[in-house]
Amino acid sequence: VSVCPDVAFLFPAAPGNSARRILAEIGIGDTPFLALTPNVRVYERSPVEEGENLYLATLVRLVQDIVDDLNVAVLLIPHESSPRGDDDVWLVNQILSRLQGNEQVFALSCQHTAGEIKSIIGNAQLVVGSRYHSLIAALSLHVPCLAISWSHKYETLMKSVDLEDSVFRMNGLEYGSLKRQLFNLWSAREQIATGLDVIVEGFELSVNGLFDQTAEFVKRASLQHDLSESERVRQ
Repeated sequence: VSVCPDVAFLFPAAPGNSARRILAEIGIGDTPFLALTPNVRVYERSPVEEGENLYLATLVRLVQDIVDDLNVAVLLIPHESSPRGDDDVWLVNQILSRLQGNEQVFALSCQHTAGEIKSIIGNAQLVVGSRYHSLIAALSLHVPCLAISWSHKYETLMKSVDLEDSVFRMNGLEYGSLKRQLFNLWSAREQIATGLDVIVEGFELSVNGLFDQTAEFVKRASLQHDLSESERVRQ
């Protein structure tokens, strides 16, 4: 059995001019920014203390510390919307409502294509992600990441790119450790991006190899089927 990285590493980003246009429209423009992808499913699994959801409180506190201590803009990127309203858009609005008046916090709508969102993520200096495929999008474009997770798949992904110290389970999370690791990543982001170049190139070769193997298997199976049919007809 062959094992390879997630095929989403090969999902194409929209052209760079699309991302630049959208970033200009929401007011970030060419300003360096950090992207944050919240996940309402992590919110639903998070403990509550003194009437406050800890995941939401953690994200609000982290965004405020990023803006205050790093002086970096933050872009909130929802990945899921629902007619019921229990989605990432709702969670983004909850974060924004607690950061009213902060001119360095921006939010993306859910009206953009997956390719456009990936292209925007590729323009970020760093990604804090709770959406699994936002992490893959970032890593595939060599953008360093920190994950706030609810499932073992996040740990597996981050370990595969030598960032196993940059994944935190929401349950039992210690905020000081989270902030410290994020700021360490920020300081080392250029070096980490260089390392990701090599790792991701290997992933792409592996995924393409899997597709080639699958195509060859289908081709052989089709030929075998045709031979069997020909033999049956002759009989």
